[in-house]
Amino acid sequence: MSGIINSAGSRSGIIGTTELEIEEGVWEATLSGASAPPDSEIKETGQYYRKQGKRVSIRFQFANVDTTGASGGMKVTGLPFASLGTNFDGNFQGYGLDFDPDHIISMRIEDSTVWWTLTRDQTTWGTLQIFENNSTYLYGSMTYDIA
Repeated sequence: MSGIINSAGSRSGIIGTTELEIEEGVWEATLSGASAPPDSEIKETGQYYRKQGKRVSIRFQFANVDTTGASGGMKVTGLPFASLGTNFDGNFQGYGLDFDPDHIISMRIEDSTVWWTLTRDQTTWGTLQIFENNSTYLYGSMTYDIA
């Protein structure tokens, strides 16, 4: 992880109030399955993050990657900061994923891992399983709180 820190610390008209520290940088994202990793490790460097105070925004992008051999819940690891609790505040798009279209899919962060939750009326929640595919695309962005 590398980044630039901007903590100008300039004072406003109220004594004791300073600007929030802003840090921007890059992180390395890993796409895998919870039960087994893909045959070839999938790591993407240069993924963007921005930390402002206790809020972090991340972006990740996996383009045309081979998930053959992976199994279990689909996950992205390597986040630049651990989450404070579970957060459900993000967007994603993908190609080469396999799921029942009757489900609603949402992203969530737990600790330093991004997971995908499947929900549907009158059924239990589940986790989106990684699908073996030699041409998977997955793009996402998320904002979460840290300690």
